[in-house]
Amino acid sequence: MKESSNLHICQENKIALEEMRIFLRTEIEQTIRNFALNYIDTILNDEILELCGKSGKHKKDEFAHRGGSEKGWVILDGQRTRIKRPHLLQNPVQNCHPFRK
Repeated sequence: MKESSNLHICQENKIALEEMRIFLRTEIEQTIRNFALNYIDTILNDEILELCGKSGKHKKDEFAHRGGSEKGWVILDGQRTRIKRPHLLQNPVQNCHPFRK
């Protein structure tokens, strides 16, 4: 009787551990995914700042100006993930990208 009670407790503990492992894995994957999306957003915004200058400033000598945003996607963990991609419009005065001369 005591052995079957101990076996039942062990099985319950295994189930609880497996549920905890699944929960932790899901939470870690979601945290990494959010970090990656935030990192991509930071990179895009930094490049916009380099190409266009500060928002709201009109400069004729900048390579491009902001043109809103468009839907885009990146691959994360083998799946397409939607992002909001900034759209730049090249100024007609400039004829080459300042970083790709």
